[in-house]
Amino acid sequence: PTEIGYLTNIEKFNIRFTRVDGTIPTEIGLLSKIEALDLDFLLLSGTLPSEIGRLSNLVDLFVTSSGVMGEIPSEFGNLSKLETLILSQNLLSGTIPLNLGQLENLEIMDLEE
Repeated sequence: PTEIGYLTNIEKFNIRFTRVDGTIPTEIGLLSKIEALDLDFLLLSGTLPSEIGRLSNLVDLFVTSSGVMGEIPSEFGNLSKLETLILSQNLLSGTIPLNLGQLENLEIMDLEE
């Protein structure tokens, strides 16, 4: 829900293995303090919002087997603290943004189909 944008002080958000469906709201980009975002194994549709690229403190992003589709937003290259990026088993398409290769802290990236 769009109300997720009100959780501005949250640092870790984990709703994996729940029956949450719908799209990831663009308001997720308002979670300025978030360090870990786990959206694994949900019933989502739509694309990964480019607003995730605004999460300057994000260290871990997990969106495994959640039904998202489309391209990986190039804005993800702004996630300078990102260490783990797991987007496997979704319906992603297109190319991997080149600027992901500039993420110096990135240790783990899994984009497996």
